[in-house]
Amino acid sequence: MIASGAAAAANQLGLATQLPVRQVYLTSGPSRELHLGKQVVGFKHAPRAQLTMANRRAGEVVRG
Repeated sequence: MIASGAAAAANQLGLATQLPVRQVYLTSGPSRELHLGKQVVGFKHAPRAQLTMANRRAGEVVRG
């Protein structure tokens, strides 16, 4: 399971105006970094509670 990180969730909810420079996603798998050209995408292991409702607006509230 993969969900957007807290900074991206806060932006999507309108709680923050800043955009995250580095894309970080929460995952139920191991933490790792993926290099795509000059961009680095981070996957951070998170507890199941933070991944609840990953694809819903309510899930963004939990993470934001």
